[in-house]
Amino acid sequence: MSIATNRSQTEQAPNDEGHSMRALRKREWFVLSVLLAIVLTAYFNLQRVVVSGVSMQPTFHTGQTVFVWKHAPIDKLKIGDVIVFNTDDGTEVIKRIVYIQGKDGLPKPPKEVWTPKGMKLYEELFVDYDARTEGSGVNKPAPGKVHIFVLGDNFEHSEDSRDYGPVDPSQLLGKVVF
Repeated sequence: MSIATNRSQTEQAPNDEGHSMRALRKREWFVLSVLLAIVLTAYFNLQRVVVSGVSMQPTFHTGQTVFVWKHAPIDKLKIGDVIVFNTDDGTEVIKRIVYIQGKDGLPKPPKEVWTPKGMKLYEELFVDYDARTEGSGVNKPAPGKVHIFVLGDNFEHSEDSRDYGPVDPSQLLGKVVF
């Protein structure tokens, strides 16, 4: 009996070893598949952008690299998010959202828009902008359409919605994620 028992134990040992090797290979393939999915998702959805200029200081500095989520849904954007968009002349610009004009009609803008430095810019953003651009054809908000008003963090040295009006969602490249 002891011979048979020894023989069955030796026969099972290589079989168990083969089974554990197959299980290890399956785990390796699973991990590699997950990593490949993450890399492909990042490759197709993230864009590297290099900051240029002083308009977003102290948050971002010239030469700093940021990553932009290219397919950020418009309805998930909120006040305070930093976005990258193309201006009418094709320049890539990075700014912070201060107001989003809704889809349902033309909601009134907030009574106060606070900048990162605590200053109110309501007049410059909405009232003065309307007066300056009357009849000029510059990005006038259309009823029933989403428009995004943006400011640079260093707003004294920034060209933003005070100068070129609200950003149309078609100009949006994406949301800065890190």
